[in-house]
Amino acid sequence: IKLAYTTILYYEDPENPGSYLEYQRLRNDTENRIWVDYQDMPEYMGEAVIAIEDKRFWNHHGVDWEGTAAAFYKTFSTGSTRGGSTITQQLIKNTFGNPSVTVQRKLLEIFQATQMEKSYDKRTIMEYYLNIIYLGQNCNGIKAAAETYYGKELDKLTAAECASIIAITNSPTYYDPYQNPENNWQRTRDILWFMRNQGYLTEAQYQL
Repeated sequence: IKLAYTTILYYEDPENPGSYLEYQRLRNDTENRIWVDYQDMPEYMGEAVIAIEDKRFWNHHGVDWEGTAAAFYKTFSTGSTRGGSTITQQLIKNTFGNPSVTVQRKLLEIFQATQMEKSYDKRTIMEYYLNIIYLGQNCNGIKAAAETYYGKELDKLTAAECASIIAITNSPTYYDPYQNPENNWQRTRDILWFMRNQGYLTEAQYQL
């Protein structure tokens, strides 16, 4: 997978030899991606995306057959081909860039997702997903989004801030915290509700 990354240049602090400070960032005009390893991601971030997108992520093998069955039923009853995609399937779509919305594309995604999960563990899939997703304002991945929207390092984000970032994935323009803060807040509240109901937040944490 070939991805564009932001290059960070550092210089040695003349007043503190051996200590380095950020000097400049170099990136292209459309992508701002700073890779972060899975172990350095806040738990709330992965929990937020699982709660709203793929609640059986840790248990399925690339395809949530219950969700897929519901999606195919919707396809034949209403003509809609949306819904039912797991995080693994979304990673495939985001990586290989097939924008078509067809039954054939869905079937290919199912095959590719099952093959991917034979080769990569869940943590690796989540790591790639959270580094690849587009999050508005030229942000690719959660680290760039955390800095852009909150001016924070990932480990300083609250559960609500993680949920707010994940809320953007559904529609980066409609849920942009700058352009449409009310839309973002509505979806953030939905995500926090799902996190509470699925056991990722206690009632006390949810009320905060």
